[in-house]
Amino acid sequence: MPDQLPLEVFLGWAALFAFICAHAHHEKMIKSCRIKASGRLLRMVEISSLLGLIIGSGILIFYFIKVRWYWAFALAIFGSFVGAISAGLLFGLIGEEKMSKRAFIGWPLAAIFTIFAIIKIAP
Repeated sequence: MPDQLPLEVFLGWAALFAFICAHAHHEKMIKSCRIKASGRLLRMVEISSLLGLIIGSGILIFYFIKVRWYWAFALAIFGSFVGAISAGLLFGLIGEEKMSKRAFIGWPLAAIFTIFAIIKIAP
């Protein structure tokens, strides 16, 4: 089993986590009535968040299978921390709503990038 945490996997995971955080935060803002939005937008954000969570969990399990177990935990802890910090910074720079709208495209692209980065790891 490979004993590594490639930078591509780490950055892909952090981006995936940041985009999913953006959706979760936007969903919370809509539900607390701080942002006016249609029920349809709320439903789309909820579905996208759920899909991102499921796919992200699958990616983490796939990585767990490919490498030594402790690298998957390191990715989950440190990659998620960096992703959450990045999401917070991007909220301040471009705004929460814009970040969430970009997350509809961002998290699937980050997921694809991360999967290909994991596949490149030698068995």
